[in-house]
Amino acid sequence: MKIRSQGNGCYWISDDEAKLPFNEVDRGGAPPTEIECFHMGNGLVLPHTQKVQIDSLLIAGVGEFHAEAERGYTGKSHRYGVYVEHETRPRSIVVLQWCGTGMSGYRFDGCGSIPFWTFICNTTSRQSIWDLCNTVVHAYRAGHNAASDRLTQAFFEKRLRVKRSKGHARVIEIPREATA
Repeated sequence: MKIRSQGNGCYWISDDEAKLPFNEVDRGGAPPTEIECFHMGNGLVLPHTQKVQIDSLLIAGVGEFHAEAERGYTGKSHRYGVYVEHETRPRSIVVLQWCGTGMSGYRFDGCGSIPFWTFICNTTSRQSIWDLCNTVVHAYRAGHNAASDRLTQAFFEKRLRVKRSKGHARVIEIPREATA
């Protein structure tokens, strides 16, 4: 992926058909070289985010907003680009989302995601790509928010315990039934 600037004081923009604005503003310096992406691996992976090198991304597809989406959004308030991270092993798919709060990245590891996403990008419409990306991003956010809410509630109810073994500490959640 190449990045271009519209001028000093403007946001950096991906120089491809997605034209996604980055969170960084051109202040006369070098463009950003990496973006932090939520890790969408199998199971719980720490850390939850990983840095992805921008120049290792090749565009695979673009999600285009359509009026039939009926999501309560207007115009191009949510934009998506699907990219293949070609310089890593194993190769990954990166979905970049831009909305009013800035850019977010979602990185799918493993060889299974590449055939699926390239098939989707090559055989479906931009509107369908938008629908799929929007569904994935909102499902991730809903799951993340629900887990965060559950742990916050457990913290306030004093149901979190620290277990130590072999020099490692883990925080575990005690079920409500066990504390009653």
